[in-house]
Amino acid sequence: ALIRCSNTNTFIIMAMASNDLKGTDDEKLKQLCSKTYKEQAVWFLNAFYDKHSDAAETLWEYVLKCNEIDIQKHEEGCALDEMQAHVFLERFNETQTVRDMRIMLRETGALGEKERPKAVPLIHHLLYKYKEDWHH
Repeated sequence: ALIRCSNTNTFIIMAMASNDLKGTDDEKLKQLCSKTYKEQAVWFLNAFYDKHSDAAETLWEYVLKCNEIDIQKHEEGCALDEMQAHVFLERFNETQTVRDMRIMLRETGALGEKERPKAVPLIHHLLYKYKEDWHH
């Protein structure tokens, strides 16, 4: 499918959903989190298109903002550090306290109970925001 984003006048090319994640649940989540921001957004849209096709433009804006905020890897990046993640949330008026963001990450399975985030992949935000289970 080809989706045109009116705000940026660009297109998102979505491949047919494929089961490209292999291994245990932890290994699959790690593979998903290692995809670029764009690949994570495309994976999310492929997995949940029936429910969230109307969010395609928002997801593309998220990808562009992650690329901008990730000053080291830009388009090749896959996760923002904790400070950059807070900047990302602020840019979309979704500000969270440090504590609230950590709770959100724990709810998506990104963090264990005692862990602190080193990196926040876009997919964790998407799963939390849209209340989806990545095991889809």
